[in-house]
Amino acid sequence: ETISIPNNVREIGVCAFTHCSSLKSVNVPYGITEVGYQTFKSCKSLQSIWIPNSVTEIGEESFQGCASITSITIPESVKTIDERAFDECFSLKTLFINESKEVLFIGCGYIECNASMFCDSPLEILYVGRNIKYDKLSPPFKGCLCLKTVGISNNVTEIGSCFFSHCSALENIGLPQSITIIGDSAFSWCESLQNINIPDEVTKIGESAFFHCHSLIDVKLPNRVTEIEKQAFAFTSLKKLQLPNGVERIGCNAFESCSNLQSVNLANSIIEISDEAFSGCELLENINIPSSVKSIGNRAFYWCKSLQNISIPNSIKNIGNEAFLDCNLLQSINVINSRTKLGKDVFEGCNIKAIKTN
Repeated sequence: ETISIPNNVREIGVCAFTHCSSLKSVNVPYGITEVGYQTFKSCKSLQSIWIPNSVTEIGEESFQGCASITSITIPESVKTIDERAFDECFSLKTLFINESKEVLFIGCGYIECNASMFCDSPLEILYVGRNIKYDKLSPPFKGCLCLKTVGISNNVTEIGSCFFSHCSALENIGLPQSITIIGDSAFSWCESLQNINIPDEVTKIGESAFFHCHSLIDVKLPNRVTEIEKQAFAFTSLKKLQLPNGVERIGCNAFESCSNLQSVNLANSIIEISDEAFSGCELLENINIPSSVKSIGNRAFYWCKSLQNISIPNSIKNIGNEAFLDCNLLQSINVINSRTKLGKDVFEGCNIKAIKTN
């Protein structure tokens, strides 16, 4: 049931303990540099294993099917976790990735599990001590449905694409000031996420970064962000929005169907409001369009049913097709430059009573 490997051993062979179904505990000595292919595969009773700070690689399927392990610590020496190394670890609730300046590469899991290494584990607690790289089709924590508590070290500079996507139990997460990039779909479908403070050094918030975070009611955006990318906050529950100076473009569908959004304050740096940027924001009553804006895209404010009045600055050169389609309560438009190019059916379905023009 228990194995203590002698200190003078430097290598554990391929499949060395595969299918040792009664094995409960293993002590791997310092000096071992690799946990090889299928070394502990299907050790179904294995509850604990200490991986020493000499191991640089955890091999393919090395702990696959270790269904009784509840906690794993990845030492700072590890540079690679190969494909399916922790697949079918059905009791794994805690994962600590120790701090390091070195990047850790994590391979893919089974395709049946969205190619995510840990999505079939009931992972609840995660500590990320360094930057993690992975194939874009196999983010290691995507779909970890039980994940509630996440700690992130100051060594981490990027939350990669789909990193926490579909982690539906994640309510809160603290991001360190070291973060500069939040990748595409990084938190998409985190349906329990309520609020997030985005660090001051972040320069990029990727496409669909918080898409369908239905519980997200508050977000503070840093001054270094220059663009809110496509669908970045679509289908969230934001109630108010303050865009900082420096944002120049609001991407397509960026705040689409934010059905609780009531007030928007746009920065004087914004040049473009793209297609469907605020479409379906049914409670939106007030929005200031600053004089820096030159273009309003197609259906940008479609179905903003609570919008009553709007002032359009002289700087606007183009208003796209159906930009204010079905804004039922919209009654007055204050100042459209006579040289502004209007698309088709810009105010179709509105209750316009007065349009002031220059």
